[in-house]
Amino acid sequence: EELAEHLGSACYLLDGDLDILRGTQLEARRESAAQMVQDYMKLIEAYRACPDEAKQSRVNLELNKFQDAGESYELAVKILGDHDFLLAHVMCTWALSQHSPVYAYVFSNETQPGCRASHGSDQPFVFGCVNGGGAPELSAKIQESLAAFARTGNPSTEALGAWPPVSISKGDDWWHMNFEHGRTCLVTHGSEETKIWLRHIGALAGKLAHRLRPVTAAMHAALLGAS
Repeated sequence: EELAEHLGSACYLLDGDLDILRGTQLEARRESAAQMVQDYMKLIEAYRACPDEAKQSRVNLELNKFQDAGESYELAVKILGDHDFLLAHVMCTWALSQHSPVYAYVFSNETQPGCRASHGSDQPFVFGCVNGGGAPELSAKIQESLAAFARTGNPSTEALGAWPPVSISKGDDWWHMNFEHGRTCLVTHGSEETKIWLRHIGALAGKLAHRLRPVTAAMHAALLGAS
């Protein structure tokens, strides 16, 4: 229900104002939202079924980020957060990668007890304004990679190893560098979630006679093989 309401108040993927779906058929939005929730649950169950070794190359998809919060709340945060933040990141990355290599990272910070990554929480690490608990070491890795990128155009360092450009394609290996206490490594991030959103928002646009934004339509064609 929260997702259906959110689509009526803000949708970045359709052409026009952010609230272009306001006043549209609530039942159509509810149907798309219900199907999207099912797809996200399948994604999370698939993650849970992965062996521990495979999980090391993926961002943590467990619904356990908030203390005393139920799975329904965490799932809503995950889905709506992907709309508001992940999709914008992926769309910009995909557009820029048509012209030059793009190096992407994800700041998780979840191996520290009681920590989770909030919006902008990587910035103190970028500027070295952190203390204790391994934070200076993680900050040093981030700063070294940024300095390497400024010098050479490639953020790979001896401490991190090879950091390849991200390839936003039909495959699922959208490699990002994961910066996290005790787990700094390459992880694949965002492909399944992006494709869920593109698939369902494309279908919803057809039901409600709206057009996808040009970049959304181009990504839809490139990643899902349809216009």
